[in-house]
Amino acid sequence: MNLPLVNAGIAGVVLMTSMMAVATFRFRTLVRYFAISSFLLAVLIAGIGYVHANAHLYPIALANVCFKVILIPLLLLRAARASGASERLRSYLRPASTYAVLLGILVFVFVGIRRSPFFGLVDPGYLLYLAVSLVLMGFFMMIARRDVLSQILGFLIMENGIAMFSYATVSSLPILIELGIFVTVTVGALLMSFLSKHVQQLYGTEDTDMLRELTD
Repeated sequence: MNLPLVNAGIAGVVLMTSMMAVATFRFRTLVRYFAISSFLLAVLIAGIGYVHANAHLYPIALANVCFKVILIPLLLLRAARASGASERLRSYLRPASTYAVLLGILVFVFVGIRRSPFFGLVDPGYLLYLAVSLVLMGFFMMIARRDVLSQILGFLIMENGIAMFSYATVSSLPILIELGIFVTVTVGALLMSFLSKHVQQLYGTEDTDMLRELTD
């Protein structure tokens, strides 16, 4: 079996499922796509560790599954259920416009990465493309969506990209630092889910535009 080719295919599926997550307007579907994308990302990390004989990446892949595939999705689903949040998500853009922006991001990254000084330092090069694409797609989602829960998932997609960038450029970080990042992301997602619950209780909606009415 050609494992590097398998890893490249997994990277492509991670990118595709992340795009579907950003473009969906149903909360449970969004969480499902994020969990699938994070699971495949963990498989990719383990595959990279195997190809480069870096056993340090195996516990990181396992932690990725525990936190981003199981724990965080359960916390978000529970928070949405407790707050009575609507299944329909809010966005400033329509689905067709969202896909157009996502395609624009992919083209921009493809052209820009080729000229990046990092491109020659990454083996294989598609990891850098995947990392930057996830960061920009997550950032776009945080801007384009109007509800807190979607913005949480946008932040998590962006964090996936940042993590992949670290694996692509420096192979890995010390295990304690990486586990600390997982814990920080989980706590951040939990706090933002509490914010979503309070916004829903105060205004009867998760629309973050209502936060502009808050005063000291």
